[in-house]
Amino acid sequence: MSTVLEPCCRSRWSTFAIATAGVIAISGSAFAQTAAKPLTPVSFRLGFIAGAWDAGEYVARELGYYKEAGLDVTITEGQGSNSNIQLLSSGQVEFAKIAASSLAVAGAKGAKLKMLASHLQVQGSGVATKTEIKTIQDMSGKTYTGVTFDVATQLFPAYVKATGITNVKVVNVAPESIPQVLVAGQTDMMVANAWSQVPIMESLGAKFNYFPYTDQGLDPLGIGLVAADSTLEKKADIAKAMVAATMRGWQYVYANPEKATDIFIKAVPSIKRDLALKTISMMEGLSHTPSSKGQPLGWMAEEDWVRTIDILTKGGILTGSVKPSDLYINLVAK
Repeated sequence: MSTVLEPCCRSRWSTFAIATAGVIAISGSAFAQTAAKPLTPVSFRLGFIAGAWDAGEYVARELGYYKEAGLDVTITEGQGSNSNIQLLSSGQVEFAKIAASSLAVAGAKGAKLKMLASHLQVQGSGVATKTEIKTIQDMSGKTYTGVTFDVATQLFPAYVKATGITNVKVVNVAPESIPQVLVAGQTDMMVANAWSQVPIMESLGAKFNYFPYTDQGLDPLGIGLVAADSTLEKKADIAKAMVAATMRGWQYVYANPEKATDIFIKAVPSIKRDLALKTISMMEGLSHTPSSKGQPLGWMAEEDWVRTIDILTKGGILTGSVKPSDLYINLVAK
């Protein structure tokens, strides 16, 4: 049976309803203010110019993962690991992508930085050659082109020693000249990473052979998110939030390569879609080492750092003393 309110009751009910609505509105407004808590500005620097090897960070930004973590992340392009090490050490940048090998060398020289997570744990370096170079022995007497500050180039002498090739002429060029020098036939061999130069040359239809360093046991840990020790001390919660949101972005990339490629291309339209997708597909297979396989994305194994230090020391790249604990801390929980 429905209830009919008398005029007086309707009046009192209306007053109550209006008052209640006001309380709800005020309460909702307070909730909105709480929910709209200002985001924390964060500066993040890529390893080099933007490429699909940075898709996870762009996905995290475009899909709002950083905002959900309370962060307003500004992404800027970088100029290599050594530049990023200087910027982090001087406090000009809070987080940056750095190669583990470069971090180890800097750590041996006293830099107080740590890798927090690594989404690309296999460095994937190697040598790309003209098609007429079919075996490692064919490399003797040929010209190799690299980049001075590039760790893979710095490891080439160790590769030469491990393989026994001789009379190789080494020429260094600006990074933007790679891989054009090989594609144009201006060199016999060049430095190449499986997740960057290799897919670029494949997308160009170039013919080449590829010899990975891993075949010679030269497989240092790859690239990861790095911060200064001072940042970790003062902004521990921000560092954890940055790692969680970034790894979430990379998880999306590896689980949804097609969609992730579209998101990345929207953010960086200068990159061709087929190249971006090829790069992303290549990277997934390099996301874990045998030691970290089965662990959450980004989690690093100590033995990989021990191996990295050993490779760099034997290769004459790392001359000081440094421990794995000086170089990394897992902010990705197992």
